[in-house]
Amino acid sequence: MKFEMTIPPQNILDTIMSGLDGGIQHWARVTSWGQPARTAARAEIDGVLRFACDLVVHDTGEPPVLRDQWVAGLRLMAERYPRRFAEVVDGTGDARTGDVLIQLTAFGEL
Repeated sequence: MKFEMTIPPQNILDTIMSGLDGGIQHWARVTSWGQPARTAARAEIDGVLRFACDLVVHDTGEPPVLRDQWVAGLRLMAERYPRRFAEVVDGTGDARTGDVLIQLTAFGEL
């Protein structure tokens, strides 16, 4: 069965921010964070939330690759961790939910 759904962008951002704030601390650290400059008009038109964040994995000292892989991470989360995925959809996720999403996006596994 295949279906499509829309997840509120704010729910995804909140989940990621929770993961960055507390969920990933056992395996990575945030080295920088910010929002790229954008025009308010463009943000209102496309509804896209953007932020930039650099991470370093504790064990390797290397940054995980996260850019443009969020859809794949969300897909893996829906397939393998449906309860965590439901928390993203309904906006009830916590730091652990964010950690799961970030790990799936970066590594394809926990």
